[in-house]
Amino acid sequence: MKTRIIIMLATCLLGGQILMNAQEKEQAKERPTFEQMAQMKAERIANELALDDKTAEKFIQTYKEYLIENRNLRNGGHKEVAGTPGERKGFKSDADVEKMLLGKFDQRQKKLDLDKKYYDKFRKFMGPKQIMKMYSLENKTQPKAPVYKKNIRPKNQR
Repeated sequence: MKTRIIIMLATCLLGGQILMNAQEKEQAKERPTFEQMAQMKAERIANELALDDKTAEKFIQTYKEYLIENRNLRNGGHKEVAGTPGERKGFKSDADVEKMLLGKFDQRQKKLDLDKKYYDKFRKFMGPKQIMKMYSLENKTQPKAPVYKKNIRPKNQR
């Protein structure tokens, strides 16, 4: 009886140690910073555009600047209208709604101005077709590996 209890305690301690070790490994993995993600995205797009080395270097630097400015613009534009929690959830006055709408219009105009500014910068070393392709690649993620199903027979072949 004592040996069973000792074996069970040893098993629990060993299992607990394994779980704690797994959690430490998960915590050790750091997420890349925004700048690192921007660098990887710029390199991926430059690779897909098949740019030469000199142009790719200019593109990566300019595109990283564009992403950082775009992020700063987005983060600065989400200011909540002051008021009670009930007012913030949808019970706003007409003045608050108008202020919010005008703020959204201003935010869109700033985004448009930023896009025009960087279009002029990209246009100095890239063609319009390359820029258009860059914008189409911008929102695509890296392709996923294909998933193959296990050996499945059709229903009529049993």
